[in-house]
Amino acid sequence: MSGEQPKLWILWWWGAVLVGVALGYGMLHFVYIGDKYLGMFGFIAAPFVQGLAIAYIISKSKSSGSMGITGAVIVSSILLMWLLMLTWGEGAICIIMAAPLWVAFSLVGMLLGKSIARHNKGTAMAVGIIPLSLIGAYHLDNTIEPPQHYIQTTLDIDAKASD
Repeated sequence: MSGEQPKLWILWWWGAVLVGVALGYGMLHFVYIGDKYLGMFGFIAAPFVQGLAIAYIISKSKSSGSMGITGAVIVSSILLMWLLMLTWGEGAICIIMAAPLWVAFSLVGMLLGKSIARHNKGTAMAVGIIPLSLIGAYHLDNTIEPPQHYIQTTLDIDAKASD
């Protein structure tokens, strides 16, 4: 945190964290209800948008520096994973295996969100366009059929018939 900060910086920080949790949960819920399959959209687009929104909100409010934004993205990711374990019954092993991928893509989204907030002099329109462009990724993810494998087992017994 740098320089003079508003007294309500903690509210902006926690507000951004909760917006990130809500966006991530909402996107995953949308995908899961439709497909019961969390593919590319669930593990790339949802954390990306989560990090993007958090970074944009905190950067525009000028309530925290880079470390505060990074911390907010990580805290939001942890809270979302905890929420998934409570509400979806997601297993801890699945969460632990998905966590590095989730955090990595949310940090990439954070970098873009910070950049947009820094260089965009207008409204939040630029941030809204990016999630809309990911609808194509959702459609592409749903058109790819996972390979299906069929296994057949036979048992041949080479024995003489008994009388």
